[in-house]
Amino acid sequence: MIILLAIPGAYLVLSRLKTWPERISWIIINPALIFSLCFAFSENPLLSTVVIFLLSFISWQSAYDIGYLVNDFITVRYESKPNIRVKGELAQKIRKLLFPLIAIRIFVAAIFLLVCFLYWQETELRFRFGVFFIGMLLSQLLFFSHNFIRSRINILTYFFLCVTKYLTLPLSFYFGDNVVVVVFGIILVFPFLRTIEHSSKPKYKIKILSPVFSNLGFNRLIYYTLVFMLFSFLTLFFAYPEFKVFSCVSGFMLLYRAAIWFRYEYLR
Repeated sequence: MIILLAIPGAYLVLSRLKTWPERISWIIINPALIFSLCFAFSENPLLSTVVIFLLSFISWQSAYDIGYLVNDFITVRYESKPNIRVKGELAQKIRKLLFPLIAIRIFVAAIFLLVCFLYWQETELRFRFGVFFIGMLLSQLLFFSHNFIRSRINILTYFFLCVTKYLTLPLSFYFGDNVVVVVFGIILVFPFLRTIEHSSKPKYKIKILSPVFSNLGFNRLIYYTLVFMLFSFLTLFFAYPEFKVFSCVSGFMLLYRAAIWFRYEYLR
């Protein structure tokens, strides 16, 4: 088991995606839906888009997992009520090999980043490697800040961490003139809702947001209904193709959240 943790994303699955519904949800929202945005914006052939996406995503995930490891085995030492995600003998082994595991993740991230750079240089694809690289660095800085700040400021660090997570790759493929629309669309579809959900957790003691946390399924359904209506309206009155993309993405998320809500509400 400990050897498998060297695989990018393996610790995320072990510590946070413990059920198959959680894993399927992560696959749909993270690599799959993010790739669909990258593909929609990409000016490259499909195969080239898939290759550079996979190289960059694996590099990103390998580096991103470091934040989870630091949070679970370093940050928790300074918390009065820590959330222990990995327990028992496995936790002891990870604790002993923590820094080698972090070093392996840095090495894997660097290797895939280098291969991504060389592939980009060799093929001259339309890909903003600089944007991707800066996004990776920012995510690490934000994750470090998020792990060692323990106050309501964590809501801000969480928001910006989500922005880098969901925005970096699609923006790396985007060469259009409506960057503001792309940023606005991605934030509205992903990070904004995630931040509201995060800030509604009891530990922040924001009473006005408590109902959000207590009924996530229904509130997600309402949120994506409103977002889909917004982008559908914008698509009708403005000729930006980006609005069509986000209308499709928000429509998919609406159907996905509706299916989950129906499943747990009526098919238990």
